[in-house]
Amino acid sequence: MLALRDEYTDEPNRSNAGLVDSRHGLECSGRWQKDEEGKGLVLALLCEQDGVRTESKDRAADIAQIGDSLIVRWNKGAEGAEILRRFQDISTG
Repeated sequence: MLALRDEYTDEPNRSNAGLVDSRHGLECSGRWQKDEEGKGLVLALLCEQDGVRTESKDRAADIAQIGDSLIVRWNKGAEGAEILRRFQDISTG
């Protein structure tokens, strides 16, 4: 599951993204920001596997949105691309 939260403009270093892959015991957190063109997102995640920080599992990706789907093109930590569908919006308030 990939979770993208609203950007924290007043706290630019605060995590606003998370990835959980329970099949592989992987939990990641990090940040997204708009790409240079402002059309997509760039994602960077630091990861733990089975509770242990594992640099080799860190992830980086470019994300494009088409309707309720995200196309995640992995640049680091995984290969290829995934299409993820929006499950739900969660209110943080």
